Amino acid sequence: MLCVVDTSVWIDFFRGKASEKCKLLVRLIDEGGDIAYTGVILTEVMMGFKKEEHIKSALELFKKNFIYLESSESTYLLASKIYRTARKHGLTIRSSIDCIISASALEHKASLLENDKDFVSISKICDLNLIK
Repeated sequence: MLCVVDTSVWIDFFRGKASEKCKLLVRLIDEGGDIAYTGVILTEVMMGFKKEEHIKSALELFKKNFIYLESSESTYLLASKIYRTARKHGLTIRSSIDCIISASALEHKASLLENDKDFVSISKICDLNLIK
């Protein structure tokens, strides 16, 4: 099963938090699970580091161990559709980036490991599979 891991979980992971989602991520890594990330996830994660050596080691971890999912025009169009559909159903998605990440997961038939309430809202209006 391909699993996109959202920035919200990566931040807790790199900060050493012992949340349930981080424990699941560690288990996926230890078991050699198919863990994926997108360009916007990589951007957000790298923005959080202050030291260059942390950036380099995190980037090496991503490149050597995880699957990079490419985005295309269709990804962004699907993201805008997700946002509009949510609004039509009275749900406000706070971040267009969450719509893009959701669209990437949907296009690649991947599940999503997240710690962000926007994804819960998105999963109510489309087939986004959130890992519990």
